[in-house]
Amino acid sequence: MPTLSEIKSANLFIAGSLGVFWREYDADADDLPDDVATTVDGARAELELLGFSLLGATTNEGSNFRESKQRTKHYVHQQRNPVLVTEDQVEAVFQTTLHEMLNQDAISAAYGGGTWTTTANGNALFVPPEPGTLSYGTFVIDALFNNSITRYVMERCTTGGDTDVALRPTELSGVPMTVDALSPTNAPAAWYMVAPQPEGGGS
Repeated sequence: MPTLSEIKSANLFIAGSLGVFWREYDADADDLPDDVATTVDGARAELELLGFSLLGATTNEGSNFRESKQRTKHYVHQQRNPVLVTEDQVEAVFQTTLHEMLNQDAISAAYGGGTWTTTANGNALFVPPEPGTLSYGTFVIDALFNNSITRYVMERCTTGGDTDVALRPTELSGVPMTVDALSPTNAPAAWYMVAPQPEGGGS
């Protein structure tokens, strides 16, 4: 068990966003990244070769990845401590706000689908998906931890849900996005992480 004096500052995580990447979900695709390059440009090039689009960077608030588990404790008669704990549900959610994103992939991914057309004046017109319509995407989130890249991969996801777009002069515009990870088809789990080997870690 390490003491405080043995903790190395190089292993303390200082996190920053590199980018949120997306492509349409394909049940037959078995080419999800299970590694990550050591440079930012290399990491992005890997994903572009696999057909992922860069949705953009996040706002100053950054992003949040959360996994929550619902568990049930089982008791028997006159037993104060549980004799069994079962895990009933597991939910993995990624939330972010895309900074000043107006590209079509970002908007479609954030709102869970929708259609784009061109107006008579040459503007882009976005119509959100019909209520109850779900589309599926694959997401990769790259983050920088102490100058090393950590990658989260979620194979089959839905987006949409609550959306709150700030239109205030005191706040930069951003598009909120909530990504729910569903059960996988080819991936080893609903989500997985590729992280740099900590100093002194095993292989």
